[in-house]
Amino acid sequence: MSSVFPAFLFFVLAAPAIAKAQQGDPFDKAAALLPADAQTIVNRLGSLHQLPDGAWKMHSGDLAHGEDPNLDDSSWDAIPVNTKAATGAVWFRQTYQVPDSLNGYDLTGARIWFQFHAAANGPLPEILYFNGRRVAMGDDLEPIVLFDNARPGDKAVVAVKLLETVDQKIFGGATLRIDFPENRPNPEDLREELLSAALLLPSLAPGDTSKEDTLETAIHDVDVSALDARDQGRFDSSLIAAEAQLEALKPLISQATFHEVGNSHIDAAWLWPWTETVDVVKRTFGTALQLMNEYPGYTYTQSAAAYNDWLKQKYPEMNAQIKQRIKEGRWEVVGGMWVEPDLNMPDGESLVRQLLVGKRWYLQNYGVDVRIGWNPDSFGYNWQLPQIYKKSGVDYFVTQKMSWNDTNKLPFKLFWWESPDGSKVLTYFPHDYGNTTLNPVRLADDLAVARERSPGLLDLMDLYGVGDHGGGPTRAMLDEGFRRVELNHVNPRYEFGTAQSWFSTVETQVAPDSPTWNYQSIAKGYKPPDAVAGKISIPTWDSELYFEYHRGVFTTQANHKHNMRTAEEEVLDAEKWSSIAWALPAQEPFTYPGTELTEDWKKVLFNQFHDLAAGSGIGVIYKDAQKDYDVVRWSTNEISGDALKTIAEQVNTRGEGVPVLVMNPLGWERSGDVSVTLQLPEPAGAVDIVDSAGGVTEPEDASIDPKTGVAHLTFHVSSVPALGYKLIRVVA
Repeated sequence: MSSVFPAFLFFVLAAPAIAKAQQGDPFDKAAALLPADAQTIVNRLGSLHQLPDGAWKMHSGDLAHGEDPNLDDSSWDAIPVNTKAATGAVWFRQTYQVPDSLNGYDLTGARIWFQFHAAANGPLPEILYFNGRRVAMGDDLEPIVLFDNARPGDKAVVAVKLLETVDQKIFGGATLRIDFPENRPNPEDLREELLSAALLLPSLAPGDTSKEDTLETAIHDVDVSALDARDQGRFDSSLIAAEAQLEALKPLISQATFHEVGNSHIDAAWLWPWTETVDVVKRTFGTALQLMNEYPGYTYTQSAAAYNDWLKQKYPEMNAQIKQRIKEGRWEVVGGMWVEPDLNMPDGESLVRQLLVGKRWYLQNYGVDVRIGWNPDSFGYNWQLPQIYKKSGVDYFVTQKMSWNDTNKLPFKLFWWESPDGSKVLTYFPHDYGNTTLNPVRLADDLAVARERSPGLLDLMDLYGVGDHGGGPTRAMLDEGFRRVELNHVNPRYEFGTAQSWFSTVETQVAPDSPTWNYQSIAKGYKPPDAVAGKISIPTWDSELYFEYHRGVFTTQANHKHNMRTAEEEVLDAEKWSSIAWALPAQEPFTYPGTELTEDWKKVLFNQFHDLAAGSGIGVIYKDAQKDYDVVRWSTNEISGDALKTIAEQVNTRGEGVPVLVMNPLGWERSGDVSVTLQLPEPAGAVDIVDSAGGVTEPEDASIDPKTGVAHLTFHVSSVPALGYKLIRVVA
């Protein structure tokens, strides 16, 4: 493992916090737009939607029956949030009790959900117990009902066991979210509507103070004094009045749409080997298929053909279900590449092959073409990528990593990305790829920012679902989203669909003219395009997308990078010689090894996955990669040897001395030094190098065994033709 690896552990942990800091908390941003008295009311509403987390205790190390409600945990350590724990097993406990009221609100009949929070820079398996009963086990657990039809005084002993992890654990406390009784108005729904409106009104109705007045009137209709008096009926009535007042803003706000795209970012190899990723893919895809049975409106979007190839080979029944969902338009294939690779270090031909191999697999196995480039997590994007995409039949590109830049920030959302040859792809920066909530305040904040950067944009594409180690959308996310659809409150419309449907809609709305920017011009001060009535105004970016935050990726794991480059050359050379041999009129026709070469390419392409290429993974994944490269090296050596033998058989080598064929696999004429070992017909004291034109030179270096006639020679060869050869004779 490289000595700079700890730096990568740091950036993986720090990145989400940095992204959040750059964006700011949307609830705080929305509240800051309101007058102080309105903020007080909204904050009081906000104090009702979850129980405060209590004091936790921790026991480091494994323990028999740490979940037992009668266990004496008085000797356990009392811990605050952000406490760090070892990589081994750790227990956490505390007892919750439903209070008589929550800041004046009667919780009788409410449902209270529990979710534990911890991080370990990778998969974090946990076991959750309520009153000694195991209620959940696994990674990325969804919220679990702790109290149903709650009554004041209800108690529960909660115990959490965290299992072995790659890195140290960081304790994050717990969230106890409240579902209010369905027969009463929901104060949290109202708060989110109010804050969403506060974020969107300045954009949707700039300068219209009447809309802001309506919002403030709705806020002041909320009677927080009723909470102080513990008058639940009066408080509920005030919520109904506030909602009725807010309805006046519905025609304006409902012009906008939250277009929700379920997805899961799955790292092919990172803090786990690729063999574990096979199981991650199975579980993630299986969850997506199951949720499609439960939620008829749910759609799922996924990249990386290699993952589908695993399913085809290992789980054909699941693969058949995916094919059916693709036909129904509910399972969307994006990316078009074999994996989501690094997009700086592989050569251009490898990126073309990512698309060729990936798109061909999808076409042959699923009957679909792919038009959306999808690589949200690569560590930078070369300037030729739009050209490669466009000439491969890809018209759109999705990524989000550039928002983490710490020096040159790109204030874009939707824009044209243009290569030096003029090829353009319509590019979109979503707000992250692993959003785990469909909260309208978060989405409204993202839409408000999007409209600043792309004036006229009303439809926001949002990616949601657990990622990195797979997972995808959960029932909790879908329940939240489809509940918003059914409520039809004063929010933008919620729409569940595919990325392609969103792109197909917005590309028809883009204004025809777009100003061009690059790093030099943007440093002088960026100004969003002027609004065009009825159109979306977007810029054109005429440069690479240089990612600044993950530095060091071009030097870490140098042996892997060497293998990446030499493997590219080896497979390409084998292809070239095989193509020439196949085209020659030999007595025994050469059979082109297409299947073998494709399998070699798949190994090369897989190991260009962005964390593998960047050197940011654990040591075992580079050992696995070396095995792949060894196979490629053996395979291409055999293929090239067979092809060169066929070619050599067509060359007239009769004449004096030992013939040497010097081959040039490049697409241009080349000169250079050649080193060979050959057997002379008989021992000699010295040799001459004779070219095809009869020119004679001496070797630059020669070692000849006087007894055996074995010669080790180095000599210069001039002007070997492109994709051709030059015949040299070694004469005593």
